[in-house]
Amino acid sequence: MSSQPTLRVKEAPIAVPIHWRINEILSNMQSHIAARAYQLYEQNGRKDGDDKAHWLQAETEIIAKVPEIHNSGALLAVTIPMKGISSHQIQICMEPHQAIIMIEKEHTQPSEFHSSQGPDLSTIFSVVNWPDEVDPFAASAFLREDRLTLTVKRARPAVNPEGGHSATIAR
Repeated sequence: MSSQPTLRVKEAPIAVPIHWRINEILSNMQSHIAARAYQLYEQNGRKDGDDKAHWLQAETEIIAKVPEIHNSGALLAVTIPMKGISSHQIQICMEPHQAIIMIEKEHTQPSEFHSSQGPDLSTIFSVVNWPDEVDPFAASAFLREDRLTLTVKRARPAVNPEGGHSATIAR
């Protein structure tokens, strides 16, 4: 009996819609941070004076780090791991200088965003601060093989100090 090689079929990309009204998601993110900061305040015995520390810790827990932004001339892109997340759990809002990605987790699915040391957060945010102004209406996003890729066109082409176009990785 001969063994046949197993063919791995690549998953087709699934489009993720992009919204341009950022205020609702920004307000949602601030509400989650405020609620978590208050939980930390209560856990620390309601001691006054640590509000900034609680807020910063809550931000760290709720806002996931974004990997580096890839710069390719007129385009900027970011790829974010989304293990166990489906397209209907993701909302993306774009502005000329930033994108906010909201991930609403389902409690039944494990995800890399869950921290055993912190609370089981049902909503996680990622904030992408673009190094240059972008055209929010020329953005696209898709989910493929547990990764979200968000690509956006610069509002103006990047120019390096020598006068040529830049094609490096933004940090």
